[in-house]
Amino acid sequence: MSQSTLKSATSAIAIGWPDNFDYSFVSGASAWRDSPIKGIQCRDLGLSKASQGDMSANLLRLQSPLQDTATPEWTTVGSAFHLLYVLSGTARLESHAGKAGDLLPGTAAYLPANVRHRIFGASTDFVMLEIATRGAEPELKQMPAGADSRLHVLSEAKDSYIQGDGLRKYFAYRDLGSKSRSQGKVHIQTFHAVDIMPGGTGWHKHSNMCQFFYVIDGGAGFGVENDSGLTRLEAGDAVCMPKGRAHNVPSYTAEYKVLEMCIPGEFDTIPVDAPA
Repeated sequence: MSQSTLKSATSAIAIGWPDNFDYSFVSGASAWRDSPIKGIQCRDLGLSKASQGDMSANLLRLQSPLQDTATPEWTTVGSAFHLLYVLSGTARLESHAGKAGDLLPGTAAYLPANVRHRIFGASTDFVMLEIATRGAEPELKQMPAGADSRLHVLSEAKDSYIQGDGLRKYFAYRDLGSKSRSQGKVHIQTFHAVDIMPGGTGWHKHSNMCQFFYVIDGGAGFGVENDSGLTRLEAGDAVCMPKGRAHNVPSYTAEYKVLEMCIPGEFDTIPVDAPA
């Protein structure tokens, strides 16, 4: 995994992470809508409602080709934790310090609060997933002393993924580095299938962890407690899972790839019987 660090730095802003999520399923066929940013469309992945507004997750894409002028608009984000993950296409991301990083498929970029940046040179097929905490309160509009002012761009490489062991040996995992930027409060990773797991994951739950996951590619059989109507996940689908809610992935395709967020960063996994 390669990493480009832009600007200077120290520790992370304290963030009020949600204690739990409500259950939510958003289909990949859900509608796109115009965003407040001209020329950009977004698709809500259900995290804002599931977390009572503490966090949000959206897909962003170009509505039409943007004019790539010599001076694209600079912007800032008010949220203390703000992750971009590129799903398709290419673009450039630049900090106000004048340094830039490439946004390629699989790139993860962390945007610090109140540091000016811009995205420019986007291809017409550019789509990214954005995960953010609630915007800063007025008293946090100025960067606090000791806050992390770096813009981190982490590209995906062949050695970015590490095959798991035990039951995890059927998947390869890429840590997107969120623990170090959240004091261990959140773990975000992508993983993909490397082999077929006989019988799938089995029914299980996490007693102390809520999670959000988005299917990047492929598909999987899926079961979740108290939602007998949901039996399969496909690329573009998103799920928010509360603590203690039993679920199961009995099968998946060879192309199955997922972005997963777990809160907190350390959690248990408890095998359970299938719901009655």
